[in-house]
Amino acid sequence: MGIVASLIRQAEESGYQGANATAKVCQDIILKAIAESDLSRNVTIKGGVVMREMTSDVRRATQDMDIDFIRYSLSDDSIDSFITRLNVLDDVVIRRIGDITELSQQGGENVYQSKVSGSTLRVG
Repeated sequence: MGIVASLIRQAEESGYQGANATAKVCQDIILKAIAESDLSRNVTIKGGVVMREMTSDVRRATQDMDIDFIRYSLSDDSIDSFITRLNVLDDVVIRRIGDITELSQQGGENVYQSKVSGSTLRVG
């Protein structure tokens, strides 16, 4: 069994179900990759991922991940570079599998969305 499948099984054993277990594992992997890469000073994590961690509440599971870039371009090439630079963990490959789509403006900022290894990553 691969590392990701093992982590998903552990998440399920601790109360996460189905897609929420998969999303939690993908989010945790991306958070660990950000922490271990040179990108940690360029992002702020917000939204449901933060609330889940602050409250340790399985019921607040979220399937997307909201990230604000700090002093980092939102061009497609820059987002692709960001995702590529997250590949710092042994036995895990992080890649974009969907198109980068501009969603809307929120608070005067453009928000973009892409699928990353099965979990939705929103950046703005």
